[in-house]
Amino acid sequence: MSTYHTPVMLKEVAEGLEVREGKNYIDATIGGGGHSVEILKRGGRLLGIDADPEAIEFARENLKSSCEAGSRLAGQISNLKEEKDWKIIQGNFREIGKIARENGCINVDGIVFDLGVSSHQLDTSARGFSYRFAQAPLDLRLDQTQGTPASDIVNTFSKDELYEIFARFGEEQLAGAIADVIIRTRRMKPIQTTGGLVAVVSQVVKNSMRLRATLSRVFQALRIATNDELTNIREGLAQAYDVLA
Repeated sequence: MSTYHTPVMLKEVAEGLEVREGKNYIDATIGGGGHSVEILKRGGRLLGIDADPEAIEFARENLKSSCEAGSRLAGQISNLKEEKDWKIIQGNFREIGKIARENGCINVDGIVFDLGVSSHQLDTSARGFSYRFAQAPLDLRLDQTQGTPASDIVNTFSKDELYEIFARFGEEQLAGAIADVIIRTRRMKPIQTTGGLVAVVSQVVKNSMRLRATLSRVFQALRIATNDELTNIREGLAQAYDVLA
């Protein structure tokens, strides 16, 4: 299969989880399934969760192919079956308690949250996660069937609200100036694409090297706000304690 996302600390995460054969684990942000495959290889049973429908589809195929072709560190992974030994559910980990109970996954022995976006999401122009694709819609939603795109925030929030987003979620020192230019620009024409937002930020930051860093912070801040990520983390972590053994 093509690579969806390669976890950078795969071994360390698996060892931190202390995966044991026959024990239950939750991958709360399954992505391409890299951590999940490693859990299965080490003998664990798995419930995988992700808000992104594309991630769910890829991870399911990845786990299926791994179970058909792979081998455990000790024994075989090839006899593991979907529903019996592993299951993948589309949902937000802010409801991890509800999802775990509905799927009979209580008293689990470890949970992994791999926060942020995947390389696949950054490299898919239609998702709008990266400023590299000028014509991409300014979307930034992890699940494009839920909520509203980032363009709604950019085009409807007040200057103070935009400043709060860029300053709080991006720690951007030029948050006020960027918010001001957004307000002035959208009075003439709505900002609907990633390129449109880049053009706005470029009016504030002239240096190309500094511009890239600023854009990274601005897009990160908008992504966090669009998906209400900090609330998701707070609620997900609190519920995680309730389903741990």
